[in-house]
Amino acid sequence: MRLVVFGNSEFVANSGLSMMAGQVGNADLFLNAVNWAAEEETLISVRSKPPTNRQIFLTGLQLRLVFLITVVLLPLAVIAAGVIVWWRRR
Repeated sequence: MRLVVFGNSEFVANSGLSMMAGQVGNADLFLNAVNWAAEEETLISVRSKPPTNRQIFLTGLQLRLVFLITVVLLPLAVIAAGVIVWWRRR
């Protein structure tokens, strides 16, 4: 016989399971407890967190600087390094 005891059922209520509440683990705890009590250990797992939307906001100057470094300066540095190696081996 298996028994799982919780203090109350508030953590399983819809307000406790909402993603905005920051208590995403409550659903995992409840489902894993039910699976354990039902002797279904193969169903016990830690589910992955939903991906968060991460954005970067650049000013016009920062955008131009990123463009110049990645599109102009880095390729020129690689070409210059290639020319230097070619010149030394020649």
